[in-house]
Amino acid sequence: MKKLIKLSLVVLSVFALTSTAHSYEQDNQEANDKMIFLSHCSNYGQGVSFAFQSCVNRNFDAIKRELNNSFYMYCSNIGSDVSFSYTSCIRNNFNTVERDLQNGVYLQYCSNFGRELDYFYISCVNSNFRSIERYINRQ
Repeated sequence: MKKLIKLSLVVLSVFALTSTAHSYEQDNQEANDKMIFLSHCSNYGQGVSFAFQSCVNRNFDAIKRELNNSFYMYCSNIGSDVSFSYTSCIRNNFNTVERDLQNGVYLQYCSNFGRELDYFYISCVNSNFRSIERYINRQ
């Protein structure tokens, strides 16, 4: 009889631990589902690389999904030089993010000087994405 009681206690303990572990795993997965992970965008070559453009647009798409489908423009550079319309498009999207987050996050004004994307512009864009990511993930 004592062996049966001990065996029952062991079975109940294992069941309780398994149930608790499953619940913890489920809670942890739900927390990760609410996280946003934005890519670091790098430019390759002269002008604006397709990789940089794609990365920026993917990040804005991820933000759009997280913020309930706000309107963000698709930004593309025309020609071999950096166009003002391209950098303006990115700036407008960052302004929209600030409005959507009700000015809860401060984003830098990113300026590019010259015919190519300069290091400071790329760093500024990536810094803004990191700020957005941190702000959303704290919510």
